Amino acid sequence: MSYLSSCEILEKNVGMTILEYFVSLMKVDCDICIFGFGVDGKSIYDCMNKNGIDVCCICDNNWGQISERNIISPNLAFKQNPKALFVVSSHLYSYEMEHQLIDIGVPEKQILSFDSSIALSYRGLLPQSAYSEMVSAMHYEITGIYPNLDTPKTFNEKMLAAMIMPPISIKTELADKYKVRSWVRDKIGEKYLISLIGDWENVENIPWEELPNSYAMKLNHGSGFNFIVDGKKSVDVGVAKCMLRSWQKCNFGYRAYETQYIPIKPRIICEEYIENISDDVYDYKVFCFHGEPKYIMFLYQRKKGLKMIFLDLEWNVMPFVYSYPKGDIVPPKPKCLHEMIEVTKELCKSFDQVRVDWYVLNDGSIKFGEMTFTSAAGHAEWTPIEWDRRLGDMW
Repeated sequence: MSYLSSCEILEKNVGMTILEYFVSLMKVDCDICIFGFGVDGKSIYDCMNKNGIDVCCICDNNWGQISERNIISPNLAFKQNPKALFVVSSHLYSYEMEHQLIDIGVPEKQILSFDSSIALSYRGLLPQSAYSEMVSAMHYEITGIYPNLDTPKTFNEKMLAAMIMPPISIKTELADKYKVRSWVRDKIGEKYLISLIGDWENVENIPWEELPNSYAMKLNHGSGFNFIVDGKKSVDVGVAKCMLRSWQKCNFGYRAYETQYIPIKPRIICEEYIENISDDVYDYKVFCFHGEPKYIMFLYQRKKGLKMIFLDLEWNVMPFVYSYPKGDIVPPKPKCLHEMIEVTKELCKSFDQVRVDWYVLNDGSIKFGEMTFTSAAGHAEWTPIEWDRRLGDMW
């Protein structure tokens, strides 16, 4: 049986491609300059021509090495077109390119980037009535299995069925990496929280010069919106500000339709830098069902190639993993294991399924990571596959 791809489902329901959507955001009452004339830049240029939008100029950092005529440097483009909307066409280097334009004097309001925020905004146009079809197509593309969301039985199927429902307020609150801190503090105490250095709604309010040499900067409304600083010299503040602004524009909930994230108001938070031996972080993720911890996932070798091991509460290695190679090194049983299990019980007892994440530091203390209601966004590739159903039976 053939199925529509996730891209086809989007285009069918939204009525336009992502390029056409991006072009629709252009200000047609002003001059438009494309910055970057690689594959994306040429596609945007062609799409604009197709939609009757004129381009006043094209600029590129390699302007002297591109065969097409009339491509100029960004500096000259801004000098000749100071009121133009500059369209940044690169996914990979959008933060650096935005920073470059700001550095030469282009106002932020005159910059529009074809970056992840555009992709998520486009995905947000999909009507909720199509979420089931969409996540099913995404699951098939990732795992090769088309899920049954009408009568879900596996862990993945139950996850997908749950996450596309209208968001439950408590899950939205606890998925918020800033608001969850107050909830955890009330449940188990301040000592389990990583120290907060600061939090801001606006990038311009961050006192960069006052930050310590090492810290973790992150956004509160999703996953992957973070960067670690181990020494101030590794930070280009201009690029970091562009990156944070771009992340704030992203609605992470639309990446895989994890609806608990959709209502979260983006906020920047800065936490104390933590690490263990060999610059690794000891990360323990406790899978809980109906208020009871069941299995602990341990991740290690983040910088060398992530490895995964599942253990039961007695620290016996389980025969399954998902999406990552199974590690061949059994980690030492942490001295704080009993404490970790007990505080996890306090946090998970109101939920039929949740993952509670912890860090264990060198001094034996444990620090709260996050509450995760949609592990792997429902697309875990379980090995052996039968554990997808076994874990589903626990839910």
